Amino acid sequence: MQPLHARYPFLAAAREAVEAADVDLAAVVREGGAPVERGVERVERALVDGTVAPERSWSTRAELLSYPVARVLVSLVDVRGAVEKYARAEAALAYERFTDDFDDDTRLKSANREGLSLDAMLADFDLAVGVTPTGDGRFEVAVGTYLDLAAPLDGKRWRLAVRPLADGFVAVSRRELYELLREAVRERVADGLPSPCPTPSPRRSRARRRPSARRSPPSSAPGTWAASTPRRSRPACGRSPSGCARARPATPRATRF
Repeated sequence: MQPLHARYPFLAAAREAVEAADVDLAAVVREGGAPVERGVERVERALVDGTVAPERSWSTRAELLSYPVARVLVSLVDVRGAVEKYARAEAALAYERFTDDFDDDTRLKSANREGLSLDAMLADFDLAVGVTPTGDGRFEVAVGTYLDLAAPLDGKRWRLAVRPLADGFVAVSRRELYELLREAVRERVADGLPSPCPTPSPRRSRARRRPSARRSPPSSAPGTWAASTPRRSRPACGRSPSGCARARPATPRATRF
């Protein structure tokens, strides 16, 4: 797990880092600690403040694991528009971070931390072919890609009718490209939500059947979302692991992040 993964937990490399570390998300949630505390903070700040920016410093592991934890938590929040607001908050923080990284990359990259390059992000979102630099800080975006990413954006300037269009590509400025990438992040974060509850790893299931493992999960502790919601009004996921299994079908592995 690297700091870059913690800064951009929605990237494929971040998901692969968690899988390579053989992290059992169900165990992380059950045991609580920093990843769960930060996950709760992500959701609370997203719904209340419109951001998931941390209010204090967290370890790389806690910051990275808090992302899948937050995805589970926001799936349990029975509030209209919670998923969309959470996805927008994650995208907003990502936008702040990658614009700083990209601007550093165009000048002199800081030696103090590893940043994300524009090329790396385009490749991660399968946009390397659909986005082409044309010089002077401008780019061409394939019209299909442009229409998909610009659709949620407000403002007349995003309408295809007022954009320069040639040979199936739309001309955009560097800042406009960044805004389109923010929408790509929002779509990826929202994809797969609401997510199913994490299930125990088979290799650890025997240990979890011991009496000492029958503690209440962190979601029932004071200050968490489940604690403030009446049991009857919670979704099946919030009542019991078996309820979660009945409530939602299995989700492909790639969408669990």
